[in-house]
Amino acid sequence: MRITIKLKLALAFGLIIALLLGAAAFSVSGLANLNNGLTEMVQGPVARIITATTVRSTLMEIIGAEKSLILENDAQKMQAFDAELSHAVADMDGLISEGEKNASTEEKSKYDALKSTWDNFKTQDAKLRELALDNKDNEARDLSHGALRQLAADATKTTQELMAVTQAEMKERQAASAQTYASIRNGLIIAVAAALIFAVGAAVWISMNIARGLGRMMTVANAVAIGDLNQKVEIKTNDEIKDLVETFNGMTDNLRATAALADQVADGDLSVQAKPLSDKDTLGLALQRMVENLRATAKLADQVADGDLMVQPQPLSDKDVMGLALERMVERLRGVVADASAAADNVSSGSQEMSASSEQLSQGATEQ
Repeated sequence: MRITIKLKLALAFGLIIALLLGAAAFSVSGLANLNNGLTEMVQGPVARIITATTVRSTLMEIIGAEKSLILENDAQKMQAFDAELSHAVADMDGLISEGEKNASTEEKSKYDALKSTWDNFKTQDAKLRELALDNKDNEARDLSHGALRQLAADATKTTQELMAVTQAEMKERQAASAQTYASIRNGLIIAVAAALIFAVGAAVWISMNIARGLGRMMTVANAVAIGDLNQKVEIKTNDEIKDLVETFNGMTDNLRATAALADQVADGDLSVQAKPLSDKDTLGLALQRMVENLRATAKLADQVADGDLMVQPQPLSDKDVMGLALERMVERLRGVVADASAAADNVSSGSQEMSASSEQLSQGATEQ
């Protein structure tokens, strides 16, 4: 399987994102649980303890209003205290009903006892108000200090027990909330630490692979820069670095092949066939042109060597040393040949003149 750098990065970042998303989901879930716990605490134990506290405070208000009713002699004020007591009793009935509706299993029995005590208290309260309104203060006072006090004490004790039960439940819920918070915190710390460790490990691993491949390529590049074409990089990974290394090795192989052709040309072998790799292969095209030009120059030299001085060397440029030298050589050879031909003509003319003179001398001698 080909594991590219892109795939490595995608896998690394994907796992990091998955860890972070998991941590976020875990946190959101934990926060939702915390929120639900707080909501349940507010709507449950807190509301119940407020109800119990209100029951106790309302009971104290009723007792205070009863005492005020006993001590008051003004009929109008007494009627006002009696009305206040009626409202307080009605509020107490509503509070106890609400408490019973929201009570936990353990509190049910407490509210049953409280309701029973409250029913007795209402009966005695009605008697006390009747006696107080009839100005039977002594009897009302005896009732307040006797049965009503005991009933109030029982009711207060029950409300204290209700508050104790509710407070114990609140402590349990607080402990559960603290545990949930600790779980969320520890989970977040673990997830973030895992993501950080994995991110650092993945970064180090990927960077080391890249640095190792680039380091080997740099070694080969430095060797090629000084003319050493016998270097080759081998890498075990199957990614973009391997592709780059294979491309670099291919370039080195092409340079090595071109150098081998140049060596053959340097040895005088002009039969080699330089094949450029593409129309953009500057080195291959230059080598091809060099071989072709050398072949043309060698052909001219062969013609000259065969005595053909009619050839016309054409230097490729004013810097074509070999072409210019060949051109000068042909011109010099032509001059030498022309001089030799002229000298031969002169020798032939002298020979003819000497022959004519000899004939004349021979004729003269014959005449003599």
